[in-house]
Amino acid sequence: RKFLLLISTTFLFFSCRSTITKNTQPDFSGNWQTHSFIIENVYQQIAISEISFEKIKGTAYSFFGNSGVNTFFGDAIIKNNTIQVSSNMGSTKMAGPAEAMEFEDNFLACLSTADKIELTEENNNEILSIKNTALNSEIRFVKEP
Repeated sequence: RKFLLLISTTFLFFSCRSTITKNTQPDFSGNWQTHSFIIENVYQQIAISEISFEKIKGTAYSFFGNSGVNTFFGDAIIKNNTIQVSSNMGSTKMAGPAEAMEFEDNFLACLSTADKIELTEENNNEILSIKNTALNSEIRFVKEP
């Protein structure tokens, strides 16, 4: 009897343990519209900008978007709320109004060397936050329906 109790307790422990320790990675796929952009605690004037993530496999994603004047593209590894953008990130090189170009330069600098990423919910909207701790910047996006 003690033996059966020991076996059933062990089975229960390991079956619960696998459920509890199962790490579910959020899926960042989808289209996201820029909601806010902050550098050094100062809100930046937002140009019309967006980003789309597409899961390739596992923690690998491709992304593309519009940064105000130009389009950009690249690949990233997203794991445990960290993001590592690959060195293949690029963009088109058209010129635009000075304010839009300044926004774009800051936006792409933040994105290309970003190190943190997080999904949250605010007011029934899914929010994607991409942070660059070295530049003390954060771009927040709201998911498009």
